[in-house]
Amino acid sequence: LEVVQQNGARQSNGARTRPGSGGPPARLCRVVHRAVHPSVPRLPVMKLGNPEIARRLLQRGADPNLRDSTGFAAIHDAARAGFLDTLQTLLEFKADVNLEDDEGNLPLHLAAREGHARVVEFLARSTPTRLQHRNKRGHTACDLARLYQPDLFSILQKDKCIHKPKVK
Repeated sequence: LEVVQQNGARQSNGARTRPGSGGPPARLCRVVHRAVHPSVPRLPVMKLGNPEIARRLLQRGADPNLRDSTGFAAIHDAARAGFLDTLQTLLEFKADVNLEDDEGNLPLHLAAREGHARVVEFLARSTPTRLQHRNKRGHTACDLARLYQPDLFSILQKDKCIHKPKVK
């Protein structure tokens, strides 16, 4: 979904810029609501990273666990982009932190792979995310952190994402 703000700025690639210069969130929310579907609000706008827009859509009945054709839900997009405040808003409205995409990744996997330390720490320490969950390639979030973001490995290691064999 591409959103053209009042000032003509385009937003479609998941960049971390936030809307605001093109008008208040309420106005953008109305535009997005009508563009997505006239009667059922959905959440493909999480790439904007604006928790106020997410909150307003959720209050109007948007499904926080609605998935696209790749199995991605808004919580996956928020975690992958590092939008902690939007992710927290989604969780307030009962988004499933253990929802798998088509590759078996949880939001934690995506945040770990992309190096979003605050999101990884929040998910690992403040939610019931399954730290030991393996995606379809057999990787845990900790494995992905070790491969792509070594600095995050220590955060996840502290939260016991590494399966340590019991010593007899």
